[in-house]
Amino acid sequence: MAGACKLQQETLAIKRRVQGNERPKTLASMSNLAENLRAQRDLAGARKLQEELLTICRRVLGAEHQHTTISAWNLYRTVKDLGEQSAARAVLECNLKWLLVRDPATLDTQQRKTRNHAAEAIMRSNSG
Repeated sequence: MAGACKLQQETLAIKRRVQGNERPKTLASMSNLAENLRAQRDLAGARKLQEELLTICRRVLGAEHQHTTISAWNLYRTVKDLGEQSAARAVLECNLKWLLVRDPATLDTQQRKTRNHAAEAIMRSNSG
């Protein structure tokens, strides 16, 4: 995984230089690298990249786009794993709570799954 991470970092640097930060393939590279960092337990590195990714997705794609939703959920999981409960709660409130008021039939498959996970997370945080 460390070798893959190095290649992903190089790929992301090239995509940023050639395509810019807001292109779909650059965003996908950012997401892939962040998930690799998370899998290797470099939670701080993953968080930094996920925060940047979420900011770009919200600006370029909109707050309710499927890629923004996935980015927000991945950031939530990382922040929660870091033990930062208030920051995790803020990610839910600011980026995912809208899913709970939507008819699930209007959401794509990944957003429906994230909606269920977010609802469970909000219920746990309200009861704890």
